Amino acid sequence: MPVDFLDVGLGVALGLAGAGAVGLALAASRRSRPETTLTGVWALDEVGPGAALVTERLALPTVPAGTRVLVRPGAPVPVDVLQHAEVRMHPGVRGNFCVGENDALLFLGAPAPRTLAAHTRDPALVGRARSEFQRLWTEASPYLLQLHVWDLAAHVGHDVEVGGVVLAAWEAEGHLVLTLSEEGHTVTVVSPDPRDAALKGSPVRVAGRVRESDGLPLLAAFRVERARAAPRTAGLDR
Repeated sequence: MPVDFLDVGLGVALGLAGAGAVGLALAASRRSRPETTLTGVWALDEVGPGAALVTERLALPTVPAGTRVLVRPGAPVPVDVLQHAEVRMHPGVRGNFCVGENDALLFLGAPAPRTLAAHTRDPALVGRARSEFQRLWTEASPYLLQLHVWDLAAHVGHDVEVGGVVLAAWEAEGHLVLTLSEEGHTVTVVSPDPRDAALKGSPVRVAGRVRESDGLPLLAAFRVERARAAPRTAGLDR
């Protein structure tokens, strides 16, 4: 039974490797698919409201407002996307597709202008893409911008991760407060775990949301973890 290029491409777009991609291709080749067309001219809003985008590497400067975006940890995401979409990350992201209620765009590469994509209304393919997105989305973590301490003031309201050394730890109004230093730049961190006081003097990675307090950035931490290697900092050298 022949396997056509489009069928294999659809398997790749959905992140199905090896036997998985071929299996989808064989199943799909048993029927004609007039509801699936290959195109280099597309728009994410073609899948309708409530679009969900899964991508290994986001090469688009923006997405429609309200889009849910799922990327690999560490993948760069433009600030404009972070402002208009809910972005999460999952290490299991493979493939590149955007799915709505009845339509899906299955990309044969990272979504970018003129990237070849299959626009499909095939219920089986749309359902497969939607199920894969939902599985990953429920397991995913909020997307974290990887920043330096001195960049935090420009990213109030964003979820970020930074590194540094804990210079001080004290309690204030029932919360544990840390001073985090990176290369002489400091930021106040409010930790959710009083046990983090034991990290004083240690290199750490802090994930949290950037707030503003008295005109300065403040990091409301989700977690504080001991780092494997000490980041450079001038704070403890003086």
